[in-house]
Amino acid sequence: MKTSERGQELIKTFEGLKYKPYKLAGESNYTVGYGHVSPNLNPNKRYSKKEIEAFFEEDLQKFEANVSRYDKLYHWNANEFDALVCFAYNIGAIDSLVAKGKRSRAEIEYYWLRYCRDSRGVILEGLSNRRKIELELFKTPVSSGLLEDSLEALYHVEEK
Repeated sequence: MKTSERGQELIKTFEGLKYKPYKLAGESNYTVGYGHVSPNLNPNKRYSKKEIEAFFEEDLQKFEANVSRYDKLYHWNANEFDALVCFAYNIGAIDSLVAKGKRSRAEIEYYWLRYCRDSRGVILEGLSNRRKIELELFKTPVSSGLLEDSLEALYHVEEK
């Protein structure tokens, strides 16, 4: 399964776009583009849109593979898949969220909002809003037609 265009846009919106590499506090590697982290980035270079899109595709494939590993157990629908890839893109994987395939969907939903703390354990409002939007997408049936309205309303929460 592949992340939909809507799912990709959601990730890009959350991650933001940076053409010049930067380091987050306490990190040894630089970040560029849509949250692409690598020890091989040149901190003095301004990366092109084409390079950033290539990084994004590379990262997306890695996180799609992580989510796909659990598809035989859960049979993700497109919205669940997109939400989980978005989650993994931020956290690094979904292994802990799904407890390596041991959690039910209800348990996954229950634990989802617990992943909104920084490295010091402080709840971050922006991350909390991201988790709410991802979870809403995860819980939205593909055929409901409510996805656009639900995500639009939640985007406005994110902007505040």
